[in-house]
Formats: sequence, C-alpha cells, structure tokens
Amino acid sequence: APHGHPGWTAYVRRHYEVAIPHFERAIALGETAVEYYYELGLSYAYSGRCEAGIPWLKKALEMDPGSQPALQGLEYCSRR
Repeated sequence: APHGHPGWTAYVRRHYEVAIPHFERAIALGETAVEYYYELGLSYAYSGRCEAGIPWLKKALEMDPGSQPALQGLEYCSRR
C-alpha cells in the first residue's frame, strides 16, 4: 500500500505524528488492513490524543474482535 507502508515505517520508529497522516490517507483511499486502523488509533493514543484514537481502535475491533493491539490500545487509553 503506497501510504500504509510509510505509515508503518514511521509507527515502528515511534514517529507517531508522522505515521498518522499516512494511515489516514491509506484508509481514505480504501485500504482495509485491520493493522492500519489499530496502528492509526495507537499512533493517536501514544501522541497523547486518545480521544482521536479510540474510534479507530473500536473500528479495528469491529473488523477483528480478537485484535490484541486494539484491545491493548483501549486499555492504555482507559488508564489515561
């Protein structure tokens, strides 16, 4: 995915503010990988913006109810 891969690269490097627009663009262009949804949600959460991340984490759980990263992200935000 042309936008998803740079988002993932930034995410892995913990450059969450850089990752966010890449993931948003990939999703807007029709990418359906659950990873992009929870990585976008986690990028927001780890940037101190859980309110923006929670909807993406919940969407990831709709797509994959067993998604551990999405569940962990919601748990992370619940402690904030």
